[in-house]
Amino acid sequence: MNNKLCMALGAFALVMLACSSENGSITEPFDDPGAGTAKHNSSSSLEIDVSSSSLNAQSSSSEIESSSSVVESSSSSSHLSLCKVSGHWRESGCLPTPSHGEGDLWSRLDRKVRTNVYLEDSSKFGDRAGEFFFETDSLEGGESFIKWTDGYFVVPEFEGMLEADVRFAKGSLTYDPFVKIGFYVAGFDSSGAALSADVTNWNGLCLFYLGTIGTTLQLDLGESLNRKLGNALPSLKVESSKEPQCFDWGQFKQPETDTEHETISGEEAAKHVEKVVFFFQTTPREEYGGFEGFEIIAIGTNRDE
Repeated sequence: MNNKLCMALGAFALVMLACSSENGSITEPFDDPGAGTAKHNSSSSLEIDVSSSSLNAQSSSSEIESSSSVVESSSSSSHLSLCKVSGHWRESGCLPTPSHGEGDLWSRLDRKVRTNVYLEDSSKFGDRAGEFFFETDSLEGGESFIKWTDGYFVVPEFEGMLEADVRFAKGSLTYDPFVKIGFYVAGFDSSGAALSADVTNWNGLCLFYLGTIGTTLQLDLGESLNRKLGNALPSLKVESSKEPQCFDWGQFKQPETDTEHETISGEEAAKHVEKVVFFFQTTPREEYGGFEGFEIIAIGTNRDE
């Protein structure tokens, strides 16, 4: 087995700010798009139109009140399973390493995702391939924001560490607030149109994720194709775990919807990925001032070699 994706389980310091409660109505819980088998309202198979465009995502942030923090730590020094994403591979098995995370797509402190790592021809990639983007619900009336940390202190902006405290605030929304964190796969062409890429040979995705809430991992196929799918993007739910988790493309399913739309399998969707998205949405917990915390330690493909 060559060039294994290595990722060691290590100490995780999750900072969750406890703020004073704020009054506000509570919406019904978010209907998780990865929670069940897809309900298809159109029996026709999807004819792919890969020409698509995408709105540039913009991050939104806000000042917050000073507050005390609650630090929760967890560690493991002897995790030996999932060798392709954990530990240093040798013929005898996986060996634990000091606290850090490494992925063949993204490792802590990297400013971009190595989306072209297994492509024989990356000439179809454009500008900003592998670049991260961050979105909040502000354009829809929400007041949520992302506050980046290094595990102990607030940092002014994203510095290559996908560790954050997120304050979920409804504002004028009639549904639960949300934030999105993701990366462009192929970037943009010279005219600014978003490009998609065939990432079938990744065989899926592996993650090392810890948080006070789960996240929904989505395959965004671009504006045109998303519209044909009724924005029912192939997705799955990722819960916090002290060990890496791997998913093949077949596990990505469209969520149930009440509207008619075309359908697509996770395997077919993997041929047309524009963005990979971590979608966070929750009913704000007033006892914590709406704050939740998470850390994405490493991102990798699901390849065996």
